[in-house]
Amino acid sequence: MLVGSNINLDGGKLQAYEGRVELTSIATPGTIDLDISGNNFRLNVPDDVEGGDISIANESYISVFGRVGGNITINARNLDISNSFLFAGTAQKKGNPDAQSGNINLKATGSILLKNGTRIDNSLYNQGNAGNIFLQASNSVSLIDSIIANNIEAGGVGKGGNINITAGSADLTDGSKIQALLRGVDIENNLPGGQGNAGNININVREAVTITAVENKFNSTNSILSSVGIGAIGNAGDININTDSLFLAGGSEINAKTLGQGNAGNITVNARQNIFLDGSGDVTLIDGSNGTIPTRIINSVNPEAVGDAGDIQLNTRTLSITNGAFISSSSIGKGDAGNITINARDTVTFDTDGTIPTRIINSVNPKAVGNTGNTYLAPSQ
Repeated sequence: MLVGSNINLDGGKLQAYEGRVELTSIATPGTIDLDISGNNFRLNVPDDVEGGDISIANESYISVFGRVGGNITINARNLDISNSFLFAGTAQKKGNPDAQSGNINLKATGSILLKNGTRIDNSLYNQGNAGNIFLQASNSVSLIDSIIANNIEAGGVGKGGNINITAGSADLTDGSKIQALLRGVDIENNLPGGQGNAGNININVREAVTITAVENKFNSTNSILSSVGIGAIGNAGDININTDSLFLAGGSEINAKTLGQGNAGNITVNARQNIFLDGSGDVTLIDGSNGTIPTRIINSVNPEAVGDAGDIQLNTRTLSITNGAFISSSSIGKGDAGNITINARDTVTFDTDGTIPTRIINSVNPKAVGNTGNTYLAPSQ
């Protein structure tokens, strides 16, 4: 445990095997209690103690990785993590079926910024149950070229943890990802696909969720992703977003899919004011050529998958889909497509740039085995 005023971790490493790492910054004099329960110690920071800033940078590394995984807690006014890594979860070859990993808990009275390749990871690599990831900020949570992951990785067997973000606003840009995966087969390391049920992704913000690519920069599209990988067995988790407005652009995606044996999760967006989907993003294709990918909300059963797609439900005042963006639920494997439900109190607008159509798609491929879902477009009551 480390308590101080402003805290800077520059290229440093903090490791507590199956233990607890806790950083707390305070800007003014005050009293912080130490809660003791058996061999466990925890800081108790009163609400009236003003926090200071914490910076973690230059490949700094905080890990409680181990057989059962520990806890990481950071309390700050503003938390800035750059090109650094936070790992909890269970390590390969060290799990047991009853293992319960701890949580990663980042709390800021101001803002949380993850940038320059930062990774926050609480994944399950062997047997047991993954812990949760919590990000709580009074102002904003921003990801720039960074990843938050809570996966059941290849070789993992158990239950995935949730990712919970609560903030004033949330922003993803420059190739950032929030993902809860049931990872597929790892051929290179001879590991089977993960087994179990992946966790949910829950985003609750007062203002806007903004997910956009960097203009004129390739491979900077962003994603909120829940999936069952090839060779994995189990169900994907749900994606739930509660916000004032959702802005999705530049080829970014909200994606729930199955490529293995199991069902895709549901996607639910409750936006009090607006949902905007716009345009496409520049990407490098598998063959190395340049291409574009549309902005999208999709739920799918992919080829070779056995399972059903989840439902997509959008509740808002105004929905706008423009310049080639689309919403889709489909099956190309063995399973049913999901339902698409749009409840809009005011207007639903479709517009196109004249080259790529703007669409809502609900389909089953002719070679697939399954039923098409329903599409509902109705004003909210």
